[in-house]
Amino acid sequence: MSAPLILAYAKNHIPHLLGDYQSYFDLIPVDLVVNATTAAMLKHGRGNVPELKLLQCHFIISSKPPATWQVDGLLLSEILRETTKDLDRNKIPRFHRKFHLLSFLVLSSSESASEIVNGIEKDVWINVRGIDWELTKKRHRLGELHCHLSSSRVVFGGRSSLRKLFKRQLSITLLMAMTTNLLATSKAVKLHGVRFFSSFLSRPNHFLACRLPQSITRRVQTSCCYRETSYKAVSPEPEPNSVSDGVGIIRFLKGKTYLITGATGFLGKVLIEKLLRASPDIGKIFILIKSKDQESANKRLYDEIITSDLFNHLKQMHGRSYEEFMKSKLIPIIGDIGEDNLGIGSEIAANISGEIDVVISCAGRTTFDDRYDLALNVNALGPGRLLSFAKDCKKLKLFLHISTAYVTGKKEGTVLETPLCIGKNITSDLNIEHELKLASEAVRKLHGSGEIKKLKELGIQRAQHYGWENTYTFTKAMGETLIQTMREDAPVVIIRPSIIESSYKEPFPGWLQGIRMTDPMILAYGKGQISGFWGDSQSFLDIIPVDMVVNATIAAMAKHGCGNSDLKVYNVTSSSHAHPLRAGEYMDLCYQHLCDFPLTVIDLARWKFHSSLDGFTSSVFDIIAKQERGTKNEGGEAEESHTTLSFKGKRILDYFVSLARTYEPYTFFQARFDDTNTRSLIQEMSIEEIEMFEFDIKSIDWEHYIVNVHLPGLKRESLKER
Repeated sequence: MSAPLILAYAKNHIPHLLGDYQSYFDLIPVDLVVNATTAAMLKHGRGNVPELKLLQCHFIISSKPPATWQVDGLLLSEILRETTKDLDRNKIPRFHRKFHLLSFLVLSSSESASEIVNGIEKDVWINVRGIDWELTKKRHRLGELHCHLSSSRVVFGGRSSLRKLFKRQLSITLLMAMTTNLLATSKAVKLHGVRFFSSFLSRPNHFLACRLPQSITRRVQTSCCYRETSYKAVSPEPEPNSVSDGVGIIRFLKGKTYLITGATGFLGKVLIEKLLRASPDIGKIFILIKSKDQESANKRLYDEIITSDLFNHLKQMHGRSYEEFMKSKLIPIIGDIGEDNLGIGSEIAANISGEIDVVISCAGRTTFDDRYDLALNVNALGPGRLLSFAKDCKKLKLFLHISTAYVTGKKEGTVLETPLCIGKNITSDLNIEHELKLASEAVRKLHGSGEIKKLKELGIQRAQHYGWENTYTFTKAMGETLIQTMREDAPVVIIRPSIIESSYKEPFPGWLQGIRMTDPMILAYGKGQISGFWGDSQSFLDIIPVDMVVNATIAAMAKHGCGNSDLKVYNVTSSSHAHPLRAGEYMDLCYQHLCDFPLTVIDLARWKFHSSLDGFTSSVFDIIAKQERGTKNEGGEAEESHTTLSFKGKRILDYFVSLARTYEPYTFFQARFDDTNTRSLIQEMSIEEIEMFEFDIKSIDWEHYIVNVHLPGLKRESLKER
C-alpha cells in the first residue's frame, strides 16, 4: 500500500504526492488483525470439554524467535509482564516475516491463581476468559496442549498472506500449561533450575547453521504438522539478590551532582537520558561544552540534547514542564577537555567543584586514523586533566572513565579486566612525553595540504610500532596509564565497552547517532556498492547495545561511589558469551534483512569474505567499472571494456580500500574479553535493579536485535544524515 510511495520519496524519485493532507490514512498493523481474528475464533468456535477451565488466556504475536521464550524461575505473572513489555514499545512486526504465536495459559480455578493473573491484566493485548481446552494425553503436567482452534475444522479464508500466517502460526504454537497445584502457590515456578531455548529459523542461514548441531533436536507434534524444534539446556546461574536492595542504584543516584564530558556524543546522550529517567530527583548535571560564550553553549544544549528525539519519554513524563525540568538539571559549562584546567574559568571552577559528587569522562576523539597531535591532546592528556579537576572536588565520590575494550592492543587470547600500567602490561619503552614532543615537532615542521595526511600516518606508525592497531586505541591506552599514575587515592572506575551500536530496548529500540563502525559497510552492501569485505567469517564481532553500556556504567557507579580508594575495570562486551557472535553470522542476518527490506533494486548476492586485500580491491573495482559502463550505455555511448576508472570511481575505490585497511584488525579479531567483574556486578544486583538496569549479554537475542532493531535504526539514521 503505502510502502512504494515512502520508498520512492526516500530515494528522491518523487518529490510530492497527489492527495489531501487532511485525508484519513487508516493503517492497521497485521499483528493486531491476527490477534483480533484469533480472539473472535476463540469466542465463537470453542468446543465443549468440561475437564479443565481456563481462567485467562494471553495471545501475543511476536517477531522475536522462540529463543527468547524462557522460564527461568519466575512467576507466571513475571513471564507475561516481561514478554508484553517489549510489545508495549511498538515493536510492530511485518506480515511477510516469520511470526511466532506465544500462548500462555493459566489453568486453575483457585483464588491464588486468579490473583496472579489479575495483576497483569492491563499489560496484555488480549484477555479471553472462560474458554475450554482439551489436554493431550500428558494430562496434569507441563506439556503440550491441543488448541481446539488449530484442528482441521478451522476454515482459513481471506487474503493469502494472512491465511498462510494463520496456518503456519497455529501449527507451531507453543502452549505452556501449568496445573492447579503449581499455580496455587505464590512461590516461583522452577523447571529443575534449567532454562530452555528453542529456535526456528525463517530462512536457510549459511553462517548460523554452524550452531545448530551443538544442540539436541527432537520432534514436537502439534495439531497440524511436525516441526523440528531445537532445545538447548543452559547451566543454571546463581540467582540475583532479591532480598536486599542489591547495589542500591536508585538510592545512590538520588541527589547526586555530576560533571560529564562528551555529553553531546552518542554514549553521553544516552547516559544523561537514563539518569534523568531512572532518577528524576538527582541533583544537577554539569555538562562541559566547547563554545565561544554562554549563549552559544545554551543553544548547543537546547539543539543537541533538549530537543533530541532520544528524550521523548522524558517529554511524555513531564509534559509542559519538560523544558523547565531539563534546564533545571542540565547546566552547560563552557570548557574544553583539550585545554589546561579544562578551559573553565577559575571562579566557575571554584563554585562547581564544591557540588560535584561524580565526574564522568565520556569525551574522546574516536577516528581510528586521527591526527596524532589532536588524538594525543584529547585521548591521552584529556583524562588526566579531568582527573586533576576531580581531585579538587571536595565531595568527590567517584571518577569514572569510558575507555574501549580494544585498549590493550591484543588480537588473540583473552583480554583481562586489569588496569594498564607502563612496565607491567605495557612495554616500558613507551614514553608519553617523548610521543608528545614527537607530535609537536611534526606539527612545527609540516605545512601545506599534506600536513593532515602526514600527521595521520605518523599516528598509525607510532601505534603499530608499540603493538596497537590504530591511533585511537593507542592514545586511549596512554590515557588509561596516566589515570593510573595520577589518581593517588581517588576512587576510579574504568568502563571498557567493545563496539557500541544502537540501543537494544531503552529508551526505545534502535536509537543511533551517526554512522558507526560496521555501519558504512552494511549501507554500502545494501546499495550494491560492495559485495563483501576483507575479513574472516569466523572472527569475533563484539558489538554491544548502547543502553547496556549505560546501564553497566550506572551500576558500577553506584557500587563504587562510596569513596573507596580503589581502581576497578569492567569489560562491557559480548564475546565472553558461550557462543559469541561471529562476523559471518552478523553478515548473514544483514543479508536476510536487506533481501526483505532492500535499499536498492539490485538483487543482492550473499556477502563474501575476502582473504586478501587484493581480492577485495579487485571485487570493488569490478563493481564500480560495471556501474560506470551501465551509466555510459544509458547515455547512448557504445560499450567498451574498462581497464581504468573515472576520477569519481577512483575516489570511491580508494575510500573502500582505506576502510578495509582501517578495519582489518577487527575483521580478523580472534581475542575474547574476560568479563568476570561485570558478571559479578550483575550477581550483586537485585531483581528489580536487573530489570531496570539490564546489561546481561545473555539476554540479547542477536537475530532479533540485528534484524528487527539495529538495521531499521541504521536505515533511519542514514536517511537523517542525507
